[in-house]
Amino acid sequence: MEKSYFFNIFKLFRSTENKPVEVIRVSTLASYWYCSVKAWLQAQGVEPEIENEATEIGTKIHNAISKARSLSEWEKEFERHLKQFFIKVDAGKGTTAFNETEGKVLARAWKRNGETVGYIVTHGLDDYEVSPNREVTLIEYKTTNQRYIDNYKLSTALFQLKLYWWILVPLLSQVGYRIVQARLVYLNRKGEILGEKIIRQDESQYYENENYKDDWFVYNTVKVEKDIANIFLAFENPDKLIPPAKFKCFNCSDAYKKRCPFAKTVMS
Repeated sequence: MEKSYFFNIFKLFRSTENKPVEVIRVSTLASYWYCSVKAWLQAQGVEPEIENEATEIGTKIHNAISKARSLSEWEKEFERHLKQFFIKVDAGKGTTAFNETEGKVLARAWKRNGETVGYIVTHGLDDYEVSPNREVTLIEYKTTNQRYIDNYKLSTALFQLKLYWWILVPLLSQVGYRIVQARLVYLNRKGEILGEKIIRQDESQYYENENYKDDWFVYNTVKVEKDIANIFLAFENPDKLIPPAKFKCFNCSDAYKKRCPFAKTVMS
């Protein structure tokens, strides 16, 4: 598919300069749960001037992992199937387990009232496992300089995996693949495993709404789509954005701080 795949659409939301935002990356959308303002600004194209050291280390570890594992025959088949859906779109940099997909993304249309208003895109997964009967496990790696899992970042990482799941379902189900779980693996800066979290699927009404003690560890399509819709509603109406916790602001890039509507309030 060519870039024209994204033509003739409306918008996900409008930027502060009243420009339509039509494409958003999974990582940006998921980061709403860490800082809604940073996610809102990233979605408009605001990026830090320089990449921080933690990001560089994390990227190196991700790349090393993606090259270290030999794929089984059915995993190679899975990769061949998905690669036909990658499209060339300028969506910034991103790590992926897939080879020969640089500058390309997987996408799923976001619709309102039956009309496509934009696309949610990803460069691909960090890793995956595929069984001979086409059961798929999605894997995301996160690095930290701490000795334990950063629980305050957990919601972002889990939602990122759920968005991968949401994008992939229509691409995989047509040929008999079934996502059975998603796995979030935390690593230290040496690449050693600290722990992992598992997301299971449950499409029952019980998990279509919030406030259940384990709903962050459950993939439910209705709930994911409700969360996406609420995030875009907040982006369209910035007064609905949630002020970040004060400790999150100290290491925030100036690119975001100088544009943050809560900067003076939070930092005071």
